[in-house]
Amino acid sequence: VNDAKQLKGPKAQIEMVARKLQGLITYAGDWRMTKGQFFPAGHKALVERGRGDCKDYATSMAAILRQMGFTAQVALSFRRQPMYSQKLILDMPKVASLAYFNHAIVWAKDAKGDVWWVDPTNPMVIANVLSSDLLGNFALVLDDQSDAVQQLPAKNSEPEKIKMNLSVEAKADNSVNVTGTLTFNSTAYNSIGLLERQYGPDVLKRVLASVINPMSKGSLDYQETKSGNEVQYAIKLTEPDWIK
Repeated sequence: VNDAKQLKGPKAQIEMVARKLQGLITYAGDWRMTKGQFFPAGHKALVERGRGDCKDYATSMAAILRQMGFTAQVALSFRRQPMYSQKLILDMPKVASLAYFNHAIVWAKDAKGDVWWVDPTNPMVIANVLSSDLLGNFALVLDDQSDAVQQLPAKNSEPEKIKMNLSVEAKADNSVNVTGTLTFNSTAYNSIGLLERQYGPDVLKRVLASVINPMSKGSLDYQETKSGNEVQYAIKLTEPDWIK
């Protein structure tokens, strides 16, 4: 708390709290019992066991931000799959169902009254930057005052940026070897990093290959390097048939 308070501006303070929390806790849920599914562990138990899920992260982060002078609460939201339309997302809060809340984030307000939405489980936490499966969704702030849902921002404060620096070696049999780098800023990386966490490196390889060639059926290997708010993948892609 003291280290974060010394930083200038709420954005930097929020991000330091989230990253310090991530340094203490590994993302891992324990849903073997009903209590573990619905109730956070509490900050002391969370730090002692060194792991927790979204409700644990959000509960602890909101409590820490309140100690720093923010107004902060846990907010329940919904991670959607690509098949969910925006109209469906807007209609879902009209029906009472626990199934419509599958993720917990943090709502915070600073001394100036500015609102910050934060997902402390993001691979790279940036204040007011959400993963693509949360943008435009609904959120219920657990403030004991209102049962009305709020709409999350439809766009992030920082747009997604992907830089490609690639060398393509074409061969007589129409196969190619691609080498180079893909660099994702924090906004773009949060979505792709969540895919890696949820589905593993094999899915990430396919996603990176599709960034280079949407019709890719090749074999890709990568090495990941983080620097500041960017993540760079050094890739090698062997594509048996570049032109489909």
